[in-house]
Amino acid sequence: ISNLYIYDTVLLLANAFHKKLEDRKWHSMASLSCIRKNSKPWQGGRSMLETIKKGGVNGLTGELEFGENGGNPNVHFEILGTNYGEELGRGVRK
Repeated sequence: ISNLYIYDTVLLLANAFHKKLEDRKWHSMASLSCIRKNSKPWQGGRSMLETIKKGGVNGLTGELEFGENGGNPNVHFEILGTNYGEELGRGVRK
């Protein structure tokens, strides 16, 4: 399943970059130089984060969206064990 989430993450980022490149304000933002020792944070970061949070992409694992806490309400996990060293049977331990 983890490969599916990786694919969906790349898809979500690509979609966000595509949306931002269509935005005329995005093109006029100052570039960021990694060579200078005291470079300032990239001004487009907050805008990109807001675009990513909007989600709206249908990936391999389903609809990619984010709730108020930052989690995807469409993702569900089943926890199979909670004790470290839990016995699996006949002396077999995790």
